[in-house]
Amino acid sequence: MSADRPARPLLRVIARDPLSWLLLLLAFFVFGMNKLRPIFAAAFPQLDRPIFTQDSFRALTAAHLELVALSSAAAIMVGVGAGIFVIEGLDLGAVEPGRYTLVCLPLKFPELDGAPARAILLA
Repeated sequence: MSADRPARPLLRVIARDPLSWLLLLLAFFVFGMNKLRPIFAAAFPQLDRPIFTQDSFRALTAAHLELVALSSAAAIMVGVGAGIFVIEGLDLGAVEPGRYTLVCLPLKFPELDGAPARAILLA
């Protein structure tokens, strides 16, 4: 934590972060679906069981995560095979149009497959 920015309590950070709320909601659906049975029964009295059971929602979530992981891995392999590398967070909006050489110097961290890099644009 830098000296000019005070530490924030964890709950305050989570309360402001939408991703944290989505992860909590997903965890509730994966592990707490059986708690929703009375709500489903009241909303859909004509059905003899809830739309999703806890086990089917877990299987659906696992299948979705597997599909996302496989498609991401395939996209990375195709991109790297074509000589395309991803540099996240690089803003070239202020650069004049033209031909440049982009040099990325990764910072080495042991036992990691990704790390921050220093990006240098040569004219």
